[in-house]
Amino acid sequence: MGGISELAQQLLRFFPEATLHSAYEAGFSGYVLHRVLKLHGIDNIVVHAAAVEVSAHSRVKTDKRDAQKLASQLEAGRLRGIRVPTPEQEQRRLLSRTRSQLVQQRSAVQNQIRMKAHQFGLIAPEDRRQMSHKLVAELLERSPAEAFRFVVEVHWQVWEFK
Repeated sequence: MGGISELAQQLLRFFPEATLHSAYEAGFSGYVLHRVLKLHGIDNIVVHAAAVEVSAHSRVKTDKRDAQKLASQLEAGRLRGIRVPTPEQEQRRLLSRTRSQLVQQRSAVQNQIRMKAHQFGLIAPEDRRQMSHKLVAELLERSPAEAFRFVVEVHWQVWEFK
């Protein structure tokens, strides 16, 4: 947070008499920047990326073009901010979203093991058995090649770890 705070302080030093307005697209970096800017008295909004107007002729995305679009739309008052969750709400979301991601990753690993077994003829296409640790052990026992065993064991370890 130190670098973000320094950024806000520098903006205030460069423009001491100005009312500062800023906007950025919501993304992976979360809302720390928003909170720090607001804390320093800078009017900031976080916008949904899809809500930023795009010219029909300008399909190329670059950081410079995106920044110019945000600045011009902010100046024209055409940007609407999203609701920024509190730090507590963000923490609560973290648990449920992480669990959901892990479940998806586990399913992906199970599907990868199943595809490898199909590839080597160890599971018939119509086989609808639930992928289980018992089934993986059975596939490894019947494995025709060391490379197959290695790949499935690596996937299995990822699955078990999650």
